[in-house]
Amino acid sequence: MIELPKLSERIVRLHALRWNELIKSHGFNGDHLKWHQSHDRRHKAAMPAFSLHPPPPTSVSSGRLRSTGAYYGAQGEPISHAERRQKQLAAWAARESDPDIIDSIGIVETVELAKARYEGIVGDYLTVWADTNGNSDEFTRWLEAIRHLVGCEVGDLWRQGEWHAAWFKRACRREVHDQLAGSVDEWKSRASGLEIQHLENPHLSLRSLRAAGGDLNFAVTFEQGEQTIKSAQRLLADLQTTDSTAIGEQPSPADGVEHGRTQQEHHPSGTEDHGVLPNPGTLVNRSDANSNMNRGSQQKKRGGNILPSAVASAAPEEASATPPEDDGAFASEAHRIDALSAYTKLWQCSEAALARTARVDRADLSKWKKGSLSPTSDKKVRIERVLKNQEAPTPPPKHGRKS
Repeated sequence: MIELPKLSERIVRLHALRWNELIKSHGFNGDHLKWHQSHDRRHKAAMPAFSLHPPPPTSVSSGRLRSTGAYYGAQGEPISHAERRQKQLAAWAARESDPDIIDSIGIVETVELAKARYEGIVGDYLTVWADTNGNSDEFTRWLEAIRHLVGCEVGDLWRQGEWHAAWFKRACRREVHDQLAGSVDEWKSRASGLEIQHLENPHLSLRSLRAAGGDLNFAVTFEQGEQTIKSAQRLLADLQTTDSTAIGEQPSPADGVEHGRTQQEHHPSGTEDHGVLPNPGTLVNRSDANSNMNRGSQQKKRGGNILPSAVASAAPEEASATPPEDDGAFASEAHRIDALSAYTKLWQCSEAALARTARVDRADLSKWKKGSLSPTSDKKVRIERVLKNQEAPTPPPKHGRKS
């Protein structure tokens, strides 16, 4: 017997709860072990296949007379309806102790329980198949394994004693197996139909087709929704990774202010080194600033004059010579397109509305998507800031009526 795939803990728990509810609703809460001893159940199981009531009276106007010799005894002799009824009642009472009649008790109820159980779990296995396999022949083998599993589950309800265990084996197990054949064929056909639709429409996943119940239009809508969710999740994950990296590497403005104060404390006015300190809020490499100030001191020794502004401007130029690294969320054209798509779908707006918020032209937005904007471009920074912060789109300006 093929091994069924493992289900998630949530689905396993759900199946257990459903099974408990089915057991109670179908009356298998312990009293079923008394069914075969019940006089009422035996009496009902031994009931004749025909009515013991007298035949309806015949109208005199019909011209037909009711035959008085319609019933016959064991020897073929004519008997009255009353005599026949007495014989049938005696036979009915005798059949109540017939082993075959007793064995028939409980089969119908057990089969109904097995069918309900099968239908309650097979759909979850179809979902797993659609997500991980996709071969309907393989799912057919799963169906047989599920049928075996259900047979064992209902059998365990009867294996509470030697007699009931033997009864299930000889009278009920085969009936349960045969009655589930219809369910197996139904789900086999369903899986085959989904695989056919998937092969004819490869752009639609089996998961979407399964959720849509085979409705192609709904499957297309479901697939688009799945892709949108995945794109948004990927974008958010990239943004979170980028933000955490930036927080770990870049100093805060407060650090810059404290750094500037420390430098001013170590360089009081009147000292020989008159190099201009960098703006406390600007990130400047200290070694570059010191090298620039050293060059200014050397020029002084050679008799040359140097303006303080020349020293101060050297560090920013060198700092801006190396372009900033691309944000991981926008590192490739595919990432940038995904980011735009997620933004427009989130806000239900056009790309033009995003461009207005970022204060760039549509042409600049197209260049950004292709990676044509300069890494140091302010337009690039504004576009990516809007996407990162999910800033609201800007509607088109309203034009007044011409008088």
